[in-house]
Amino acid sequence: MDANATTKAPIQEARPVPVPVIEAAQPEIAAVEISSVEADEQALERFAEAKGESPEAAKKDVADAKVEAMPMPTMDEIQKIEKDTVMVEVEKILEDGLADHWKTMPDALKPLFKQKGEAVAKAIAGMIKQSI
Repeated sequence: MDANATTKAPIQEARPVPVPVIEAAQPEIAAVEISSVEADEQALERFAEAKGESPEAAKKDVADAKVEAMPMPTMDEIQKIEKDTVMVEVEKILEDGLADHWKTMPDALKPLFKQKGEAVAKAIAGMIKQSI
């Protein structure tokens, strides 16, 4: 061999080093069925703990809470909410046979289709009411 020549060591392949997998211990949670009363009591206890109060004080807070009554709707408000029978019948007639088309219609078009259908139904119902 030549004095200037260097000998090269054979290259070894890199091998992956196995890494141990550490699994976190999962606490065992028992599925226990409780009544709604017991669930309410537990929720009240957690509420009291979060507020830093005793459960008795939290019960008093809940009992003292004022419940605001909703005002009764007027007849005008009820009539605006309820659809009249002519409008309902017109919508039923217009909807007949459209269920399959509605199911296959792209979701982006459904609101526009519904809006246009309601406008047509309203116009037809208005014409019927005028003729009566």
